[in-house]
This record gives sequence, structure tokens and C-alpha cells, in this order.
Amino acid sequence: MTTYVTATYSYARTAQTNTDFRLILSKWKEALDGCGLVQTADTGQLDPATATYPGVANTEAGYWIYRFNDSQQSVDPIFFRLGIGRGTGHAGTTYIRLTVGQGSNGAGTITGTTVGPINLQNSYTNSGGTATVHDKACHVNGWAFFSYFWEHNLPLGPFVGYFGIARMRDQVTGAFNGKGILLTYQPENSSNTISFMRWRSVRFASPATVYNENRGGAIMPGAPASTSLTNGDKQLYPHWYNVPDIEQAWATFTVRNSEFGQPALAFTAAPMYGQSRTFLHPGHGAISPTYTVAANSVDSTTWGPCFLWE
Repeated sequence: MTTYVTATYSYARTAQTNTDFRLILSKWKEALDGCGLVQTADTGQLDPATATYPGVANTEAGYWIYRFNDSQQSVDPIFFRLGIGRGTGHAGTTYIRLTVGQGSNGAGTITGTTVGPINLQNSYTNSGGTATVHDKACHVNGWAFFSYFWEHNLPLGPFVGYFGIARMRDQVTGAFNGKGILLTYQPENSSNTISFMRWRSVRFASPATVYNENRGGAIMPGAPASTSLTNGDKQLYPHWYNVPDIEQAWATFTVRNSEFGQPALAFTAAPMYGQSRTFLHPGHGAISPTYTVAANSVDSTTWGPCFLWE
């Protein structure tokens, strides 16, 4: 399993053509396949080489089904469906709709305890010109991450959509416990602005429950997860979920954007279980997104996410 970043590519920001649509899909699939995730044999999956951009807004062109490929998959399976199509915003938008669960019926339906579909559209499209972007994906033991349209070169600023799926771990030992998943995602919306970082937790173990925390997932201002960082005094603030007992996320954290520059920065930290890991901060300012996730009512610092990246 490897971290993977696609080559930079450019696509037109005007009304979508089949050629543009197919380029985008080919790069998305290149990233997903390249990081070590496994596409299933479900029938009817979308072929980037022949995909047709829908002529009607909010319409799915097709889907892909992927599964984890890690040490726990045989006993604690995780599958996810990416529905791909045309969004509801400007002409040329492309959406992803994410559904995560425990299996697939072989024909494009996620089974078991599921969460979704979660609408991750819209990828921003402006009239005229082109956008230069990167797609990033990472799959390591217990964690899958995918971001699309990273680092837009746009007059209105940068836009990015992403999702991360993390297996739950024992809060003391760090062992995977099969209880469920912690889901972090960042949708774009129809007004072409970054919306809040969002969280959901899914309990696979009995009683199986989906906790839709939306903008909920709490962070801990003033309580850094670690100070043992090699790239300066950057602080990680942990995310907490209710599943229904309190669980701390181990693959995503909140950071102060003021402690990072641009472009995106990879850094190392040991925030949990004494394990030194590599994380990625998206960067901010001219070429990468700034997220305004308020830590509390009196702290107006602009916050951002970081993701496990190794």
C-alpha cells in the first residue's frame, strides 16, 4: 500500500465535454487504483474511456465500487461506492456521491450497515479558461483517503473535495477493534464555496448505528495531541466522535492554519499510540483551501484539517 499523487493535469472550466469528463475520471481512477485500493468486480461499473457526461444536472453517469486492501479486510470488510455524475451548480460541474458499508451485492449496491449517499459535489467550474489540479489518494492499514480537484488555479480561490475512511481503534492499545468507521469529508457546494469540514461515525458492532454528526465532531482547543513534530512547533488538535462512547480519531486532526505555509506540507508527528506518522496539511492562501472550523466561541483562529499521509 502506497501514498499516491497523480500528475498535474488541466481541464476546461466551461461546459463539460465528454473528452473533459473522461480525463477527469481517468485521473480519479488512476489515484484510487494507484494507492492500493481494490476495485471490485461489480457489474456495470463506469469506464472512464467511454463515459458520457450527463446532459441533465444532478444526474449520475455511473459508479465505481472499491474495497479496503489491508490486514483487517477479511474479518472486518469495508466497501464504498462512488456515484459519479453531473452536479447541480454551474455547467460543467462533476459530483461524487459516497456510500460506505460492509459489502456489495455484486451489482453496485453497498450492503450491511451503511452510511450515505453523501453528496460531495460540486467540483467548481467557472466560465472560460482551464483549471490545473492534482488528485491525491492514500491507503494504509486502516485508512483510505481521496481528494479530488486539489489546488485549483481559480480567480475565486482554491477548492477541493475529499473524504477519509478510518477503522476504529482501541483508544488505549491502538489495535483495530472492528467496531466501525470514522468518516471525515469536505464537500463543495452549489455556491462554489468551501463548506465546513464534516464528520460521521458508523458503528458496525451491535448495536449497529450511523451517527450523523455533520458539523459536529468536536475538537480540543488548547489540548494538542503531540508536540513531537519535526517541522516546527505545529500543534495537532484531536477530533472526537460519539459512537455512542467517545472515540478519538487517529488519522485526521485539526491544526492552526497560521502554523503552515503554502503549498501543501507533509510533516511527521506521533499523536497517538507512540507511533510516528506522516501527515499532510493542504496548505492555504493562494493555491489551497482555507477551512473555518471554529474551535470554540472565543477563538477566532482559522483552523484546517490534516490527514494521515504515508
